[in-house]
Amino acid sequence: MVKSLREGAKINLACNPVQWEGLLGRLTDQTESIGAVFREDKLNERLAPREYLEFFCDLWGSKARMEQAVSAMHLQDLLDTPIHKMNYSQCRRVAFAREI
Repeated sequence: MVKSLREGAKINLACNPVQWEGLLGRLTDQTESIGAVFREDKLNERLAPREYLEFFCDLWGSKARMEQAVSAMHLQDLLDTPIHKMNYSQCRRVAFAREI
């Protein structure tokens, strides 16, 4: 049962310890694949998406996944366009690609 979510309120999850342990196990198994994209995600506007994504690939050691992310977000035609010239939805796709 979830109680009021006022500021400072606590959430009461009504489940037995076995259910709770199973839920925590599933969550901890997936933590390596969790990413976050915020509504006001500040991208480095001085870079093009290629440079921006390469930076994060180098940081996380996942260079091979960049092509997959670019393809999934349909960014092939925008890779060399400066981020400051992109519209909101294009910037969102760059942010999502970063998390893939």
